[in-house]
Amino acid sequence: MQWIIFRRLEEAIAHREAGKYPISSDILDKTIDELKEILSAEK
Repeated sequence: MQWIIFRRLEEAIAHREAGKYPISSDILDKTIDELKEILSAEK
């Protein structure tokens, strides 16, 4: 599950920076929040 979030975040950032996939800030923020939640739960 965790690797899926990392991969999705990596792809979203790469596509957004390249201008190929204009992901909204809301979606990117939600993905980052999900990742932070997973990482904080593992501590």
